[in-house]
Amino acid sequence: MKVALLPACATVLSVLVAPCQAQDRDEMSGVTVTATTSNHSSNMVDIQATIKNNNGVMVENVKFQVRYSCGSDSNTFDKTIRYLAARDSIVDFPIDTCARMVGPGRPDGRILGVRIVNVD
Repeated sequence: MKVALLPACATVLSVLVAPCQAQDRDEMSGVTVTATTSNHSSNMVDIQATIKNNNGVMVENVKFQVRYSCGSDSNTFDKTIRYLAARDSIVDFPIDTCARMVGPGRPDGRILGVRIVNVD
């Protein structure tokens, strides 16, 4: 019984301590793109992407799209990475920052979807 409770307690503790994040991911030909939101400050939310090549060889022309919202606005971010070395990754690639200019509270920054369009 204690063994079953320990992982649950650890999960609850990590949820309470970790900043709030929303995420979505897509994979194609061994390349993974994960988009996340993270709390920059009390009234800012960063939209970021991590691109990872899980292959043992270099890939080129990695094109991906991230659909996200900042408050009531929906946006699509398109990016093509010319070359990505074997087993390499680009961590926390900045996409946008959602900011609330008036009033207290954090803006509603959400990931709507991630899609890899091409990998050569």
